[in-house]
Amino acid sequence: MPKRIDLNQPTIVAELRQMGFPVCITSDLGKGFPDLVVGGFGTVFLFEVKNPEEKWTLTEKEQDFHDLWQGMVHIIQTTEDAISVMTSSRTKT
Repeated sequence: MPKRIDLNQPTIVAELRQMGFPVCITSDLGKGFPDLVVGGFGTVFLFEVKNPEEKWTLTEKEQDFHDLWQGMVHIIQTTEDAISVMTSSRTKT
């Protein structure tokens, strides 16, 4: 059974791709893996997409992934959130 995606995910994917960022949709992998893998500014970003229209929490599997992953996983609700994360990483190098 395919995993339900947040309604805002297709818009975020389309807008990021329109801006020239490669986006891999990984929401169907399940097991808590983040929804999107995005390349930008020489870095790979893992994004968990959550709908701002809904009250949300991470699922148990998502929380387990966040706890175990030694890299960064960012929770975003909008394209602007994604761009903010990606551009702020440029200033930290």
